[in-house]
Amino acid sequence: MRNREVVFVLVLAAMSASFSASALGQSSPHRAVVDGITGDGIGRHIGVLAHDSLRGRPTPSRELDLAAAYVAAELTRAGVRPLAGTDLVTRWPLVDTRPKVEVIGLEVSSAGRTLRFRYGTEFAVMPGGHTPVTGTLVELPDLADTAAVRGRIPVIRLAPGPWSGPAHTAMAAARQAHARALVLVLDPSQTVGSVAAAGSKMNHASTGVPTMLVTPTAARRIRGAAGGATGDLTLTIPESTDTAYAPYVMGVIPGADPRLRHEYVALSAHLDHLGVGAPDERGDSIYNGADDNASGVAAVLEIARALAALRPALRRSVLFLILTGEEVGIRGSEWFTAHSPVPMKDVVADINLDGIGRSWQADTVSAEGSGFSTLGRTAREANGEHPDLGLTVVDDQWPDRTYFLTSDQIWFARRGVPSLFFSSSGPDTHYHRPSDEASTIETAFTARIARLAAYTALRVADAAERPRWDEAAQRKLRIE
Repeated sequence: MRNREVVFVLVLAAMSASFSASALGQSSPHRAVVDGITGDGIGRHIGVLAHDSLRGRPTPSRELDLAAAYVAAELTRAGVRPLAGTDLVTRWPLVDTRPKVEVIGLEVSSAGRTLRFRYGTEFAVMPGGHTPVTGTLVELPDLADTAAVRGRIPVIRLAPGPWSGPAHTAMAAARQAHARALVLVLDPSQTVGSVAAAGSKMNHASTGVPTMLVTPTAARRIRGAAGGATGDLTLTIPESTDTAYAPYVMGVIPGADPRLRHEYVALSAHLDHLGVGAPDERGDSIYNGADDNASGVAAVLEIARALAALRPALRRSVLFLILTGEEVGIRGSEWFTAHSPVPMKDVVADINLDGIGRSWQADTVSAEGSGFSTLGRTAREANGEHPDLGLTVVDDQWPDRTYFLTSDQIWFARRGVPSLFFSSSGPDTHYHRPSDEASTIETAFTARIARLAAYTALRVADAAERPRWDEAAQRKLRIE
């Protein structure tokens, strides 16, 4: 072969290699390590974290400490380092305000008449701020009419089925609409005693409003006492306070760029779940939290293992953050973002993974918060460049549930960090139930979402510019 022919062949080979790398969306070293995120690895972590022996990992608990130790050991094995001056496992103070259930009070007054209700038999509560709270009742089909909700206490009905997810969503929407409190009428199939046992343990002062869940009979009494649900309601939840300490796990893969290595891309997931509670129809009382959120933690661990193997390292540093206290009012991320050893101004993005273990719609993942910053476009570009993922990325599969407000990324967003929340299972039949077990997890599907999150993080960590907020969308979101 003559020299000119040799050169021509070499040029063609180079063009072909360049085209192949472009078609893959990332260079082959990137793809090689990300492809190592598999369902087997995801399933192994979930099997440990959602095992009955960890008894649902409540915040705080010995079992949550054991789960945090497992996560720290896996991050260490992957090659993730502690931040300078810290340990992988750090403890944070959970100031626990517990309702004194024996003296919780609810009364409705109208035209000089006052009617009192019995806690645990006629109503339950989900704490969400200071009480006593008093306001005028207004009966509505939903919370869409924010002008009618503002400054009042709306009364709306919950649909049949599990109550917890819809109640959390309604609390957040009521806060967004500036309601004083919220009354939710339970479906007759829902038992107020079990609702009371679970709801009183949840403190949503940072994300909701004081919420009452009443039986249909109590709702009729309220309507009668209030003269058509237009009277005044007063809720009182006396509280006792103490401080406990819970773990979170944090480590870093340092960036390689001298100018950008002091900026961080955060990958987060919450480790805690609900612990042991009311038994289901099978007699199972352990709320294992396999999807919520052992799935997200497993994904972060596998992403850490993949990114730690990259040579050279990414330009920006990558922060791996496994939080706790999410199930008691998103309080772990609230505390962390207020006391972080990494200045929030140096965190360029938070990519949060929560509830990615099952598919609400086949092969579909929600990138919650897509419209609020350029991160949504980045995730879609990453997905488009990797059709082998077989995923459809949508903004929100549950637009009536204000899902972006319901997990840890909301506190990063409130501190000014562009944030994205990957979720796929939503309020499915296992949500906040003992049936959320490892056997229900679609591990291969979860691994595909983990790979998408990894590719998204790769793009952000190596980009010349930081992600940017869409200012108009941020104002519309009213992050507060």
